[in-house]
Amino acid sequence: MHISSYTQKGIERLRSPIDWRALDTESHVITNLKVRKANELKDKGVAAVLFSAEAVADRIESLAALEHYFRNGDVDHTVYASILKGGVQFTVPFMGHMARFEPGMDPKVDYLQATRYGLSQEGGALEIVRKLDPKTDIQGKTLIFTDDVTDEGITLEELARISTDPNECTSLGDGVTGPASRTGAIVLGDKQLADYSGFDSDLLMQGFWLPNAWAGGMGLDGPNEAMRWLPEIVLTSTQHEKYREELPEILDILGERAVIGFNEFNWISD
Repeated sequence: MHISSYTQKGIERLRSPIDWRALDTESHVITNLKVRKANELKDKGVAAVLFSAEAVADRIESLAALEHYFRNGDVDHTVYASILKGGVQFTVPFMGHMARFEPGMDPKVDYLQATRYGLSQEGGALEIVRKLDPKTDIQGKTLIFTDDVTDEGITLEELARISTDPNECTSLGDGVTGPASRTGAIVLGDKQLADYSGFDSDLLMQGFWLPNAWAGGMGLDGPNEAMRWLPEIVLTSTQHEKYREELPEILDILGERAVIGFNEFNWISD
């Protein structure tokens, strides 16, 4: 994929997230493949396939191509921090494409585990579970977080705030000597609830718009850590009570792609 041959409008179109609701132009072949795969995975807790494995793989390559283009192949002053656990499944192929586009490129990639969920899906206080490697310093560098999905975006926004705060940035890692100069985020899925406060807008990219419900696949864990390694992005048949009101509309939009009805969903409130 050679982004340099695209027009500016073409680049902006490619940068725009792919909306799960954009089904009017979907071919019958793709729809049938989604239904077939959802039926295959029905016993594993899948209610519908939102994006096929091929669509996900293509989108990750596009995001990598865009990042390479915007960075002009120069990442010497950039640190990519993959958010554990879900960010790994997205970050690995993403960085693989980046390296393929620029074989001599040696990006700094590290891992950070920060959560506000813990044992519950209800939001809570931010907890940094795993710090950056002691050899990683973000001082004066561009720090880009890579993650599987953004809900309200509170976790990422708090990380962005901490990483640029001279007094708090050292909490991210023992090797951090000062704040990052800029912060960005590249996320595979986004529920369109976050405003990304504190981030540089030109350093933000999202792969897909997702429904406001539990999804699984490509790092997204759904309920109870299940489904992280599915190559598709799916709607799970177990949902949290907080999504109950919106689910009928989601199923109506999906139509035949949903292989179970509303009354067949399992609901949890923890």
